[in-house]
Amino acid sequence: MSAYAFAPPYLDQDTGNIVAPVAETDAKSDATAAISLTDVPVDLGAGDGSSEDTAEAADGTTTTEDGVAAPVTTTDATVTPVTKVVAHSQAELDSVADEVLYLDESDVIGAAALASAEVDAETNKVVVEIAAEDDALADRLGQRYGTDMITVRVNPGVTQINETADRWSDKNPYKGGAGYEAHWPSGEAANKFSACTTGFAWTYNGNPYIVTAGHCTTLDGWMDSWDKTAPDDSLSVGSVDYDNYTNGKGSAKLSGQSYYSGDLSLIGVYKNKYNVSARIYKKGSTLRRVENRWTTRSEKGEQFCTGGARSSEVCGWKVTQTQKRYKYSNGDVAENMTVAEKNSGACIIGGDSGGPVYTVKSNGYVYAKGIISGAGCASVTNDGECSDAWDGKCRVIFTDISLAEKALPGGVKKS
Repeated sequence: MSAYAFAPPYLDQDTGNIVAPVAETDAKSDATAAISLTDVPVDLGAGDGSSEDTAEAADGTTTTEDGVAAPVTTTDATVTPVTKVVAHSQAELDSVADEVLYLDESDVIGAAALASAEVDAETNKVVVEIAAEDDALADRLGQRYGTDMITVRVNPGVTQINETADRWSDKNPYKGGAGYEAHWPSGEAANKFSACTTGFAWTYNGNPYIVTAGHCTTLDGWMDSWDKTAPDDSLSVGSVDYDNYTNGKGSAKLSGQSYYSGDLSLIGVYKNKYNVSARIYKKGSTLRRVENRWTTRSEKGEQFCTGGARSSEVCGWKVTQTQKRYKYSNGDVAENMTVAEKNSGACIIGGDSGGPVYTVKSNGYVYAKGIISGAGCASVTNDGECSDAWDGKCRVIFTDISLAEKALPGGVKKS
């Protein structure tokens, strides 16, 4: 059965029935199949905080306290949903709800006023909230998605949560495209650090990681996020578990591998303390969702964007060379790299190393394509533009994400 056959279910408060709507008539029989439930709690508690524990003693303990919770009383049950045919599937509604809050003024005039979005199963629509009435915005959203797909609700009490995290003060869960500080372990280069950019959230055996450039880090070093709410404006969030780059020399083969895998580092974020998000920064605190990744190596002519802590989002790149060995000005040789160029506009700047390389879909989501290693633009103005002294071409060198997934354990985390 198609993923677009079923709509979001809900509990009809008037009848007590579970309603399982469908967007395709052929799915009715599947939607109304009986569901067997086991170990259903008899008492889920209530939202009334006025009740007190009659067994509570003056010292806050209870007479039956033994450190182990008593078993919860449960029962078994069988539920048969009822159904009806509706216009939109769960997948369609989720797609709109996921996108709408990422719209900017260039997409829909007035989009900055959108404060929340949710799928309303009973009306089979996406409901978005704004603080003040705006009929023109409602009309524009209706034109974009269809009036039967989206509803605008005016809620004077709703406010946009101010996301204090941005590229230069990323917070838990940590995202791609943010500035960070890589530190060397004591004894190897005491107090040495480099400022680079996070690439993509990564996952391996359920554990959180961040992939970035190997020349930014060293094995057993650690990563600090510039969290302005933390002591000293930084926060140690993870340690380097894999690094395929020898600083002062270049690309190195990872243990057990017969090939060079570019310029990569895999940072293990401290589990049970912090996490990572399948998002990358677009500009300011605006984010893009990482929906998937490229599974093939780059080919000449392909176009893409990059994200750097200093340059922000830069698009218009075109691949010119693949599987290339590239010697940097410091003498390091990066191997198995992809090279791209652009003829005008902003370039990548120092500090962008390790940042994400990606392609953007029509819905604004991205496919991970690579990790920035280096760039070429001999003379850069303060705003990141190539100056007239340059030959007009910016260059970026990156490691393909498909090569990263081949060389490192795990892979890109997807939303």
